[in-house]
Amino acid sequence: MRLVTLALIVVAGSCTSGSEATTSDVSGATVAQPLPTDAEAPIDAPTTTSTLAFTEPSTAEQPAPTVKAEPAPTIEAEPAVDGVPLVAFSDGVCVTQTITRAQHEAFTWQPFTRSREEGAAVHAVADPASGAAGPFAVILRLYESSRPTGGDDPVEIGGNQVYIRVLEDVDDPGEIGNGEAVWDLPDGSQGYLRSRGLNQRDIESIVTSLQPRPANDPLPGFDYDTDGSQPERLTLVAEGTNNLNSSAGYRIECALDIAAVSLTVVNDEGLLPYVMVIDRFPPKWVEQRNNAVLIGGSAVLEAPQPIPDQVVAVTKDQWQQLATIN
Repeated sequence: MRLVTLALIVVAGSCTSGSEATTSDVSGATVAQPLPTDAEAPIDAPTTTSTLAFTEPSTAEQPAPTVKAEPAPTIEAEPAVDGVPLVAFSDGVCVTQTITRAQHEAFTWQPFTRSREEGAAVHAVADPASGAAGPFAVILRLYESSRPTGGDDPVEIGGNQVYIRVLEDVDDPGEIGNGEAVWDLPDGSQGYLRSRGLNQRDIESIVTSLQPRPANDPLPGFDYDTDGSQPERLTLVAEGTNNLNSSAGYRIECALDIAAVSLTVVNDEGLLPYVMVIDRFPPKWVEQRNNAVLIGGSAVLEAPQPIPDQVVAVTKDQWQQLATIN
């Protein structure tokens, strides 16, 4: 029987494992990336928009004692390190499952294989309520891009020729999949946008709202000037450079009868949840649950894949029975 490898990522946020992965661009070229995600799909791969939680009776005075009802017990997920919630696949999902702890380290994200420069400005625009689980865009300003601009039917925005592509979600035809926009700026830098769940008009509106910062700015990216014409509720939710810092996190390897599934858990702050969702093959689903983001499966695979309800909170003792440390 052929073994199929799927990817299921739970993001409670801005952290990765120390292991290397690869990302690829529209050309299919690959480059080493220390992100705990699958290879980034070409822009024409589809995407689907859908990176957890587990008191004492008293009596009245005599002569007629009464007992107050005791609330139903609840179990809260105990944090691992740096507040990362402890979760695992529910009983019966995996033949076996093991957890590998990640280590603290810094790394340079090479976005979509478009640049190897360090210190490139990165911005995330999203609805704060849905975060990486809803429509969003990751925007970069690159001074050492390895890919030229170009394409069909550019749109002129702010005096720049902007090349935009928006693709259909093959898993749900008629729905919006991944998109991208690329444009050259007068100072020789390049703007690049990768989106999820946004249509062409949304992307044009976002690019129109980007105002280049001076090259000597501490973060020489863009200001996001909102005037009411932007997609509803989308705001600048995170920004920084592509020099990212990983913190505590872990990966769960789940062996199934016909597939091997991985689930990665990190905390939910900063740029990394957005990077992990968008710089990989499109997931089957993305769901935000309290402080966690669950990123599951692959939109292009037909094999049965675990669903969010099959990822549950566990106690510290249960989690440690599964855990090892790299």
